[in-house]
Amino acid sequence: MKFSNSKIDAKRNTLSIDYYSTGSVMTEYLVTTGVVIVALIVPIPGLGQSALDILIQALNEFQAHSTVLLSMP
Repeated sequence: MKFSNSKIDAKRNTLSIDYYSTGSVMTEYLVTTGVVIVALIVPIPGLGQSALDILIQALNEFQAHSTVLLSMP
């Protein structure tokens, strides 16, 4: 029994998927995840820091100021 791509099978009442398109989601997920990781780690031209370094620095500064405010009577 051959199912066509994205057609509803009347006997099973389910959406059938073509065999050749079953692994494409995993590939897209891996490529997208890799691009996001590289974008966070690679230094930004002109700044010399990565986006992750800038985020960590901002969180550390926020935490330092919040600690000072919380310690005030």
